[in-house]
This record gives sequence, structure tokens and C-alpha cells, in this order.
Amino acid sequence: MITPIPGSPRCRSLVAVLSFSLISLPGCEMGGTSSASKSPPVEPWTGCVDPCTEETMGEAQTFGLCAAHFSPAEATVTAGGFGHDDVHELVSGPPRGSMDVVSLGCGGSIVIDLGPDGAHNDGGADFVVFENPFSVDFPEPAQVWVSADGCEWAQFECAADGDLDGCAGRTPTEVVWGEESSGWDAVNAGGDLFDLEVVAVDWIRFVRLIDQSESYWSRRDGGWCDPGMGGKGGFDLDAIAVVNPNR
Repeated sequence: MITPIPGSPRCRSLVAVLSFSLISLPGCEMGGTSSASKSPPVEPWTGCVDPCTEETMGEAQTFGLCAAHFSPAEATVTAGGFGHDDVHELVSGPPRGSMDVVSLGCGGSIVIDLGPDGAHNDGGADFVVFENPFSVDFPEPAQVWVSADGCEWAQFECAADGDLDGCAGRTPTEVVWGEESSGWDAVNAGGDLFDLEVVAVDWIRFVRLIDQSESYWSRRDGGWCDPGMGGKGGFDLDAIAVVNPNR
């Protein structure tokens, strides 16, 4: 489970004790309760999160910096939690490919801190979410929420049981970051593009992803999110790239 550690009255450090690892994530109390389940909170989410600390913050200012909150699915934790040992490192910086990911599992969620520059509504795509779908025929969708302060959230509509319009996790990555990436372009590298104009928000610092794989796959093979699959199903986050930082 995830247990708040004594700290400031409002915001405390969350320690997620997983089957195979110990992950310290900055965060806040949710709705005045004394603890939070590993399952995503009931919508609409009213929890708050804190920005990254210096200890968890990455260096790249046009990508996610760390996981401000992480609630993996129980089945994925039990299966070993792919990427859970290095959550902050794996979600920070640019996309590096299908094995450089953190598994949320079916129903899991994560909040990424984009840093003090955040993403700015400047027309067109403002940030890009990179998952690892192996093709357009095998998506693992997630709903996207955004926030400027970590407490008030705006939601992108996600047609998870239909054509996946508005969801993350449906578009394969075409170009990963590498040593010769000086000309790398987030908008044309694959991944799913999001425009803050859609949710009428000017600027954000936080992006929350909530896996919706069960809604999609239950209408098809029906078993991808079954616990018997060993926690293999669900959204796997590679990176979030900022197209228009607030500078």
C-alpha cells in the first residue's frame, strides 16, 4: 500500500512499498484520508501532488522530470512491476524505446511533473505522450488529465471503448532519442499529441495518465487485463515531451 509519511500538514512524501521495490514519490494527501490505495482514486480525482524535489528531478527541461504520484495496478505490482525500480529515471527525459518504460497495468495511474516551465497553450500540439504500442492494432490507451497547480485538473475526453479519440497509448513511437538526436522533433516522432486548447487551459505543470485498457480490450479479446495474464496488460509510459514550454 501507499502510506503518507509525517511532514507538512498538506503535502507529504508518499512511499510506495511494492513487492520488489521501495519507491519514494512526492505527493499530497487525498481528500483528507490517512492513506491511499494502489488502485486509482474514484473519479473525479481531487487529490493534490507536489512538484519534483531536487533528488528526483531530471535534467531535460522539455520532458517530464519525475513521477509526482504513482498508483500501479495490483496485478502489475504482483508480477514484479516492470520499471518500478527506476520510476523517476525511466519517466524523465526523452523517449528511448519500448523497453525504457514504466508499467502502470490495467487501471493504474501516474502523474508526471513537467517542471517549472511546464507546457504552454500556443496553438497546435503542446505536449506528446509516448507509450509503447507495437502497432496501431495493439493500443493500451490511457486518459489524460492536466493541471497547473497539482490540485485542480482538466480532463481530455478519451473514447477508450471506441475509436480511442483523445486517448494516449494508441500511436507507436517512430523515432526515439539517441546520440544523433540534435534534429529530433517531438511532433513528428510518433506518440500521441495533445493541444491544451481542447481543454481551455493556458498552462500546465502536471500530466496524469489513467489506464483505460480494460474498456478497450473487453470489447475485443476480453482477456488482456485478466489477472491471469500476470499483469502484462495496461499502459506503459516511455516519456512525455513538451512542445511549447512556458518561456
